[in-house]
Amino acid sequence: MEYYTDADGDGYGAGDVLPPPAVGVHNNLDCDDTNPEVHPYAVEVENGIDDNCDGITDELF
Repeated sequence: MEYYTDADGDGYGAGDVLPPPAVGVHNNLDCDDTNPEVHPYAVEVENGIDDNCDGITDELF
């Protein structure tokens, strides 16, 4: 099983696979691992950033 760093503690990792014996999360879906409000299931709000990691900034506005 692969592990990724979750620097912001939102349950979504980012970056390279950690070497064993690693402790982290089992995904690398986070597009901004410095902001816990940004992850694949976040609600997109008008703020100039891609909140839900779909590659589109403020797509609802």
